[in-house]
Amino acid sequence: MSILLSTMEKRFSEISMALKKEGVTVGSGDGLYVICRRGNDSQRAVQLLHKMGFSAAKDIIGGLESWARDVDLNFPCY
Repeated sequence: MSILLSTMEKRFSEISMALKKEGVTVGSGDGLYVICRRGNDSQRAVQLLHKMGFSAAKDIIGGLESWARDVDLNFPCY
């Protein structure tokens, strides 16, 4: 699911319904990972998700660029 950080709070019910479809519920210990290009916005998104009750939300440190550099050298960067 792709959501702009600036719209997260307004789209809480949509996010909750989408996560519920995937079996992730508010307050559950299920993994919820957030990623962005460099990791800055995903950190802020995780803070918002924690405020919304998704305490298991985590970000991918360093974002897609870090993933491409450290994990999957064939991953395309933009």
